[in-house]
Amino acid sequence: MIQLIAIVVGCFLFGYWLVAVLLPNLKRESPSASPPRADSVPRPWFEVLEVPSNAPLADIQAAYQRLRGQYIAEDIDRLPIGLRTAFEDKLKELDRAYHDALYHRE
Repeated sequence: MIQLIAIVVGCFLFGYWLVAVLLPNLKRESPSASPPRADSVPRPWFEVLEVPSNAPLADIQAAYQRLRGQYIAEDIDRLPIGLRTAFEDKLKELDRAYHDALYHRE
């Protein structure tokens, strides 16, 4: 009976060590395995805003407002950090594209 209890406790401790220590270390990605950053080469403003490059200013403004509305969350603070960061990055890309569009329209 004591041997059975020792085996059960030993298996429990080994399982705990496996889940708590070994598995999280296996899941970590090495820095060299991460894909290149998407923002290293910015896309042209008309691709980001999904309009033709010769679109009138009214179409550019409408596309900007429509796309920006997709990434504005009322409770952005409640979003998970990864999703919040992705939303903020997309909003920055949209803002940059809109300002580039206005610059090229002048």
